[in-house]
Amino acid sequence: MEVSGDAHKQPDDVLKKIITELTERNKELNCLYTISRIIDRQHHSLEETLQQIVNILPLAWQYPEHTCARVALENQVFMTNPFAETSWRQACKLLVNGRPAGAVEIYCREFGIEDNTPYFVKEEADLLEAVAERLGKMIERRRAEEALQKSEQRFRNLVENSITGISIVQNKEIVYQNKAQENFLGPLPRKYVLGDFENIHPDDIETIRQASQDIQKGRVPKLDLDFRLFPVNSERNRGALKRVFCRVMLIDYQGKESIIVYMIDMTKSMELEQLLFKQDKMASLGRVAAGIAHEIRNPLSGINIYL
Repeated sequence: MEVSGDAHKQPDDVLKKIITELTERNKELNCLYTISRIIDRQHHSLEETLQQIVNILPLAWQYPEHTCARVALENQVFMTNPFAETSWRQACKLLVNGRPAGAVEIYCREFGIEDNTPYFVKEEADLLEAVAERLGKMIERRRAEEALQKSEQRFRNLVENSITGISIVQNKEIVYQNKAQENFLGPLPRKYVLGDFENIHPDDIETIRQASQDIQKGRVPKLDLDFRLFPVNSERNRGALKRVFCRVMLIDYQGKESIIVYMIDMTKSMELEQLLFKQDKMASLGRVAAGIAHEIRNPLSGINIYL
């Protein structure tokens, strides 16, 4: 039986078409994989990441030599070089937190193929939609991370410049303390149990030691203490004794049970309180003296009149 040339040609055409389609799908998968790798590079800025993604997009289309791309994000635009805006266009909205924030666009710079062959195919539209969705999620995550970093930096600045001494103890080691706490207790590394410090007033050491053991063993979630100490930067014999209010609490820090210690210098406040107390006593004595003088003056006035 003789087989015509057209019969041989038909399977070859089908095979060629399958190979072409597999090649195009492989390009699309490579594009998505490369985008994922670019997104994972945390040391790159958002702008650098978007520009790198724009540069690789044309490679996933069936005619990369005639394709250019552009990503518009709010007031920023990222495009390939060269780039030409033509009537042959494919676009997808870029959604960030569910709101339109721009678009991902693909353009054909010149139509150098047969007029009856479509430049864009359905699979490329699906790929563009997948890219836009991935970019939107990446932008949301990056902005959330940036906002978190700024919030953490603001919080760190507040803590570092606070007049309240703050330290965090984890696994019997001090993992953080601010400058105010360093002025009270000294620089790291050092012991964390307050009762072990030589600069605490001897009459208060046992109380502090017992309180420290209670909080370490979880007997109480929070303790308020009032004790006296000599700051490490002062000399004990020169009257630098401080009255300190201390609050110790159990907290969760970086996923682990920890102890946070707040310390406030109450010396001036207590001195003012003592001064106000003395002034109040003097005022009371003045009122009593005035009353006594009044009680004495009344009978003296009568005697004076009688005389």
